Amino acid sequence: MPSYASQTQRFREAGLRAGEAHAAVHAAFRAGLRGGDPAAYEALLVAFRAATKAAMPHDPDRLRQRIDAGQQAALDTAVAFLHADPWFFRSGYYKAWLIRSVKRAELNAMRRAILRDVVLAAVRGRDRREFRAYCQLAAGIASPELQSAIRALTGHTDANVRRRANWVLAVLEQALL
Repeated sequence: MPSYASQTQRFREAGLRAGEAHAAVHAAFRAGLRGGDPAAYEALLVAFRAATKAAMPHDPDRLRQRIDAGQQAALDTAVAFLHADPWFFRSGYYKAWLIRSVKRAELNAMRRAILRDVVLAAVRGRDRREFRAYCQLAAGIASPELQSAIRALTGHTDANVRRRANWVLAVLEQALL
């Protein structure tokens, strides 16, 4: 079993390659390669699909089943993926889907600390379609420490960070009632 750090690094690197492969497909499409050289365009699509598959945890459906069954190695893989936060085609949908299982799992102190960092990074980061799932994750790991860290971000200089922090804070306040 690879270490947590090596899994996280692998997800980051594979996510970058998947994002680059996606960008190559878009560039080729804009350049007219699809009609000009369909075989070359298809080769780019094959490479893109392979890179995207490589950026995901092995057998994602089975991973969720294993998390739901309480398997700790599966939970470590999921937390490493969320911590790595790879950004590639459809990764946001997958993160939201994975968060649903992770937030229901039995989390030790180390995983909770990592997931607090994941939520804080999501608040400080960019707008993303899966942000609601990060809010739900925050509710699942709610603590006064997380609430305090999020409250501090409500005074951030970036209006987008303030907005996301207020959304998470509202969820945390409800969860900590």
